[in-house]
Amino acid sequence: MEALAEAMLRLARDPDLRSRMGAAAKERYEKLFSPEVVVPMLMDAYRRTATKTVNENGSHHHPWTEITPNGLPRPSVLKDQRIVFVLGNLELGGAERQALMLARHLREHECANVEIWGFNKSGPAADICERQGIPSRVVGYPFSAGPLKRFMSVVKLAWLLRKARPDVLLPYTTVPNVACG
Repeated sequence: MEALAEAMLRLARDPDLRSRMGAAAKERYEKLFSPEVVVPMLMDAYRRTATKTVNENGSHHHPWTEITPNGLPRPSVLKDQRIVFVLGNLELGGAERQALMLARHLREHECANVEIWGFNKSGPAADICERQGIPSRVVGYPFSAGPLKRFMSVVKLAWLLRKARPDVLLPYTTVPNVACG
């Protein structure tokens, strides 16, 4: 505890150290965590996960990466597909940030129709969605107290999802995964 207090006092007294540490943190973020770095890794992970076919030489590929006979990339199979992200809420934690980055990429680069849902309350993620032109919605928490209420809330979520007719459903974190399952 004493070491933390000393470190905080040192930073408070040394503007050059704060500036150097801030610049180093920004450089680290841009190198490891910026959307330009993270989204390609996410897309690669989804492509590898979705691989279903084997080409002539025995290697796996996915239609997202195929080349047409005239040598041009095949248009995205996600074009005009409806993709619904389901989050625990629309606050702004790590899962929500990842979902927002991927949703924006899918909308802008794959021409998919994306929507972000969160349970029970709105928050900063909904504001970001609005600024980026991504529809968002708050839906009821699917595991309300009591067996009957819990059953009814899960049925309501299923009805809302069925009505939305997503082609792809991407739940993030435990509760959305269980609820969507």
